[in-house]
Amino acid sequence: MNETGCPRKTRWLLAVFCLTLTLVLSAQEKPPAAAQKISSPGQYQGYSAPVYSEYLRTSQYITARDGTKLAIDIYRPSIGGKPVSEPLPVIWTFTPYRRAFKLPDGRLLTQMQMMSWLETALKHGYVIAAADVRGDGASFGVSSGAFGQEEATDAYDIIEWLAAQPWSTGKIGMSGVSYQGMTQLMAASTSPPHLTAIMPDMVMFDLYSFTYPGGVFQDDFIREWSNLVKHVDTITPAAPVDEDPDGKLLAQALEEHKKNIYPIETTAQGKFRDSLDARAQTRLYLDQSPHSYLKGIRVKGSKIGVYLVAGWFDMWPRDMLTWFNNLTNPKKIIILPWSHSHDYAAGWKDTVPPLAGFVPKFDYDAELIRWYDYWLKGIDNGIMTEPPIHYFAIGAPEAAAWKDASQWPLPGEKPTPYYLQAGPS
Repeated sequence: MNETGCPRKTRWLLAVFCLTLTLVLSAQEKPPAAAQKISSPGQYQGYSAPVYSEYLRTSQYITARDGTKLAIDIYRPSIGGKPVSEPLPVIWTFTPYRRAFKLPDGRLLTQMQMMSWLETALKHGYVIAAADVRGDGASFGVSSGAFGQEEATDAYDIIEWLAAQPWSTGKIGMSGVSYQGMTQLMAASTSPPHLTAIMPDMVMFDLYSFTYPGGVFQDDFIREWSNLVKHVDTITPAAPVDEDPDGKLLAQALEEHKKNIYPIETTAQGKFRDSLDARAQTRLYLDQSPHSYLKGIRVKGSKIGVYLVAGWFDMWPRDMLTWFNNLTNPKKIIILPWSHSHDYAAGWKDTVPPLAGFVPKFDYDAELIRWYDYWLKGIDNGIMTEPPIHYFAIGAPEAAAWKDASQWPLPGEKPTPYYLQAGPS
């Protein structure tokens, strides 16, 4: 007891209660501060957040305008095993390398697993889709060769189908590396009303320059590429769609794929830029090269947002810059120290002494969300007010390696000739 007649223990408990009450009231008076907003290349927070942790996959056929059935996988965010009812924007990929493989143990290897950024996008409130091009996977039809016009019109039909679904807001974007980047530009050339933005990643511009660099046929790559695609088209187990549980439709599709035309069959015969393909009566390198779709994009005054992703150690950094300089769309380009598979080039930092021990980090997933939040959700995160070119300067100190520009070549660039040996050539 103390002089007030109150036990010390009681006074101590009363003091603790008062302090706790004060802290609670203070917390109520001052709401928690909002997350700091950050939006810069490879960094993104405070504008959107991952709100979904699960999804449901379905697959089906979509019928193209000429009656060809095209296989598509659809991934919708779900809660408690049920897809959300709220319409969401859609990001999809169009691939000749299978939307999904059926593994020997019966499991599926899907584009969602092969391109991890797609799952990140889904968690942020996007529907994801992946479709087999005609002549591949579970899709029916015959491929007329790489970059055929049918793939462009098929992409248009798929985009408009996706936009019309009740779970779609009608805002459609595309994603993918290499050929899956080229199908995005091919789709853009047809001006689908609901294609809002694309993000082509490491793509070719000119088929002839790639096939005959310096006039020499690159038969090793072309042959290996053709053999790979042929194996995928006709032999590697594909995933049937849900309506085809016994695989009968898949077997019919694989039979049609045997008539596909592969790059080695056309390029080995077409030795010149204006060579005529006798079977198709087209000039392969002028009518069926990725750059041949540029005219459709420019002539129609496309307003589709285009974000080009290039790699210094990829096959096509020059091609990507050529795309950038020729597109008239709202556009951006980022050039990373990456190879074709999104890896840092093996051993590159050991060949550049100023960067020894420095491996630059870049959050591709964050950049994709930043791009599509702006274009498909209308979130004003400032991405289109930044300089249009963001690139990594190899050999620069870490603190100054990332740079911005408004044009390429850079204004102060000075061409430097290099010679294999002294004397006249």
